[in-house]
Amino acid sequence: MSMLLFILAAAASPTSLEGSRSVYTECLIDLTIDKLKEKATVDDYTAASKTACEAEKEAFKAAVIKDERASGSTAADSSEFAEEEVTMMLDDMA
Repeated sequence: MSMLLFILAAAASPTSLEGSRSVYTECLIDLTIDKLKEKATVDDYTAASKTACEAEKEAFKAAVIKDERASGSTAADSSEFAEEEVTMMLDDMA
């Protein structure tokens, strides 16, 4: 039973891919809510989303790179994929 708890905790860890994705997404959701309350323009929101949540974004990118490298991708391909993942997340929030 304790092994199952360990596995579940590891899966939810902010350092795991899904954990870091969740933390970054939550930060972007908080930004979206704040900007809606401010009645910010789309341009203001877009600009803010590019610079907000830097620590969460970097942790997410690092987790993507780690996951991709573990799957055999090159460092360059892993970094490119991580950037694409961030771009897709930002596009989904806009």
